[in-house]
Amino acid sequence: MNLQAIRIFIKIVEAGNITKASDAFDIPRATLSRNLKQLEDDLGVVLIERTTRYNQLTEAGELFYLKIKTILTEFDELEKEVATEQSQISGRLTFAMPSLFISIGCVDMVSFQRQYPELQLVVKNLEAGLDSGMELGFDLAIQVDSPSDSSFIMVRLGELSFDYFASEEYLIEHGEPMDPDDLENHFCIYSPIKLHDPKSWRFGSKEIKPSFSCVFERHDQAAEFARSHMGVCCIPVIANSVRLNGNLLKPLFNSEYRFSRTVYGIYPSKRHMPIKLMILLERLKNVLPEVLQAYEDS
Repeated sequence: MNLQAIRIFIKIVEAGNITKASDAFDIPRATLSRNLKQLEDDLGVVLIERTTRYNQLTEAGELFYLKIKTILTEFDELEKEVATEQSQISGRLTFAMPSLFISIGCVDMVSFQRQYPELQLVVKNLEAGLDSGMELGFDLAIQVDSPSDSSFIMVRLGELSFDYFASEEYLIEHGEPMDPDDLENHFCIYSPIKLHDPKSWRFGSKEIKPSFSCVFERHDQAAEFARSHMGVCCIPVIANSVRLNGNLLKPLFNSEYRFSRTVYGIYPSKRHMPIKLMILLERLKNVLPEVLQAYEDS
């Protein structure tokens, strides 16, 4: 059923007939008649008996009017409530990001919460990114690299640098690799940059697939394992920051193969975007690059 046709039917009933409705609402009689006929065709019943002398509600028309009037009133009230909620900085905002980003305070949730005390923040871990759909109920997800699902809206937030590391103690015991091919003789620790990434490492144009001794979902876990002198890892540079850990790992290959990946803010639709989500995205675009740079430099 067409919502406009339903509203026109109600106008005709409350005005008394099509002619009076046309005069009262400044709508052409032909438009009113066409919409009424469309509604009756959709329902398969006659709602108003029409002659040249009078219009009369049928029994079906009276029943439909009483029911649909109540439903439409509730619908209009709900529409106003939703529009009001969209414009307010209140309610709940759920976003997800890798645990490493939570650790470095990329959103500065303390000041954000103080600025918008009526807003409830729900923060969830999302390690290797989204696969498809927002089935976990996020308003916003932060991930490295673009998602496989092209239906998402993506906003570039910054760049995240990666490098290859090992502990000094590990290198003393096993020797320092001078070339990526030397990694065949080392214990290698893997953590994915992106969901469904192949278990391989890239060194410029060269791709190698070491025999990984251990695989972690999270980069901070891989970094901690490497700090326990268990092998070589490829992790975000911020995971080796002195701000997070006093026991730093040593970059390998003189950081010749250091590389960057884009960090995106991802949400399902830009239609009717809540103002609270717009504010969070703007904050991330302004704050995240500075935070990442500060941790990489420390």
